[in-house]
Order: sequence, then C-alpha cells, then structure tokens
Amino acid sequence: MIRGVNKQIVEISETENDYFERAILFVRPGAIESSESELRKQAKALLQSMGKSGGRARKAKRYKIKGMARLGVAAGMGATLALVAARLFTF
Repeated sequence: MIRGVNKQIVEISETENDYFERAILFVRPGAIESSESELRKQAKALLQSMGKSGGRARKAKRYKIKGMARLGVAAGMGATLALVAARLFTF
C-alpha cells in the first residue's frame, strides 16, 4: 500500500507478458515536464529491455546454451583424440 505519495505515474496495462498484466512506473521529478507520449514510449522501451520477447534476457540465455554446447563438443573431441592416442602408443 502506498500512502501520502504525490508523484506522477505511468501505468502500462498491456505488458505482453505471461506473468504480469500491468506495470506501474513512477516518473522522476525532472522528467515530469515531458509529454505523455514520450513517457509512454520510454516506459515501453524499459519493459522491453527487462526481458520481454526479443529482449536482452532471452538472447543472453540463447548464447549461454550455445556456449555450453560448444564446450561439450570440444570436450568430446578431446576425449576421443586422447583415446586414439593412447591406443596408438600402447602397441
């Protein structure tokens, strides 16, 4: 519950997110003079950067999975080469 606060807010009711139906953002005192359309544009940009589809969070996860796959392939190739080398030198 918020009481006794005198601030301008921007409410985004269409977050396009499966978990959250709306977002309420408090405007900084220095940005109150900005137009409503500019505030809404900045609010949507902020929400997009916080993990909405196509945001940074999903891209980072995709690159992490690719990196782990590459590491697994490299480890498998190294183990195979070590096995082949061991068999060649035992004869």
